[in-house]
Amino acid sequence: MQVIITASHSLCRAKNDKLCDRQTSEIAKKLESKLNSEMNIEPIVYLSTAYRDQMDLNRKISRETIWRKQITKDITNALEDDKISHIIVFDIHSFSNGFGKEAKIVILNNLLSQKEGSQLYKTLLNHDVPGIKMLIGSDKNDIQLEIEHMDQHYSKQIDTLLLEFSDTLSNDELQKIFDAIIKNLKDKTTSSCCLM
Repeated sequence: MQVIITASHSLCRAKNDKLCDRQTSEIAKKLESKLNSEMNIEPIVYLSTAYRDQMDLNRKISRETIWRKQITKDITNALEDDKISHIIVFDIHSFSNGFGKEAKIVILNNLLSQKEGSQLYKTLLNHDVPGIKMLIGSDKNDIQLEIEHMDQHYSKQIDTLLLEFSDTLSNDELQKIFDAIIKNLKDKTTSSCCLM
């Protein structure tokens, strides 16, 4: 299994910068560590290389940037690698408000990724994660849109999940979310190993 974590708005000028996703850099690193320690997976992590007001790396116009081309290259390599059975991309963001005070994690998926979003939603519920929302994502979320079409000529599937984490998450709440993500990935690993 290849896991890729993208954090396209993670580069911030200051802690109170409202144009960036202030928590995603830290969340991406913690998720990377958790996947490594609990599943022996070494995710590829992409933290933003541009300030959002200079180049929004989650928009179609950014597909020609080195950052986006490298993501595409790594996914293509994974699709062509016979040792990799499944590819999962977590496109992570954070929010300070906008989804309501009670929201802690929001799954924003386009119509092509509803199945993955629904599976994670159920796993989060089973782990008693508070404040879960699942919404249809915007067609402006281009990382997810581009990736959804990359596997058309391959026998492998790419799952994409756009996750919005609250800036107010406690460490315990974040760990519950990570535990649910790990459980979800372990279920995928089990089901894909036994279908062959």
